[in-house]
Amino acid sequence: MRVVGIERENAMKRLKSCLLASAGLVILAATLSLTAPGRAFAQRVGEDCVRICDTAASPLHVIVRGVTRVTGDVTINNQSAIATTVTGPVQVTTPRGESLSVIPKMKVEDVFQKQVSLTLAPGESYKVQTIQVTSPKLLEIRYASGTALMQPWLSPTTFSVKIVVIPPTNIPITFPLPLEDLGFDEEAPFKGREYQVGGSQLQIFAEPGSTVLVQFQRSNNSQYESTLELALSGVQHEL
Repeated sequence: MRVVGIERENAMKRLKSCLLASAGLVILAATLSLTAPGRAFAQRVGEDCVRICDTAASPLHVIVRGVTRVTGDVTINNQSAIATTVTGPVQVTTPRGESLSVIPKMKVEDVFQKQVSLTLAPGESYKVQTIQVTSPKLLEIRYASGTALMQPWLSPTTFSVKIVVIPPTNIPITFPLPLEDLGFDEEAPFKGREYQVGGSQLQIFAEPGSTVLVQFQRSNNSQYESTLELALSGVQHEL
């Protein structure tokens, strides 16, 4: 009988140990489920306070409103430009063999503008205005636009307006400007017929030391006066 009692007592002890181990596993599983990666939990600190806990590996996701400072690497995904203010030096790198294209800022002294006014007196058939390129910069004429008043109402085939570039060592290069008939002035038709001169974009280059000529010519020795008003504009580039 004593042996049976001892065995029963040992069995009860083993059962109690198993129950305690099972309860420990349940508590451990519940703790791990609350503290798993990617999940933050709230801990009651007081009646009116809530403490939010997260880890460096799994930070708490927030939506930033207004202005904030960010430290470290940031990945930005956007479909439109982001307005930024940059202070201090900026370093830009490009793949080997590929150049970086930039648009230089326009300076006031780089702007070229010239007004040309020519008048053919009765009996004159040719007149020219000279522009000397003395700047150490390359002159680019981008636009030439104006009007010509012809008497006695000559057609475009009987007169012409040209820009001629004479480089220091090369032969002259001639650029005829297009002409468009604008008709008579209804209030004063006796003044003649007006024509639009130029107006389209140009790309005429003149290196330093070149001479630029604006030529106004008509094919006959008219006894009437003809006038030309032409505005030239462009840019002077650093060499």
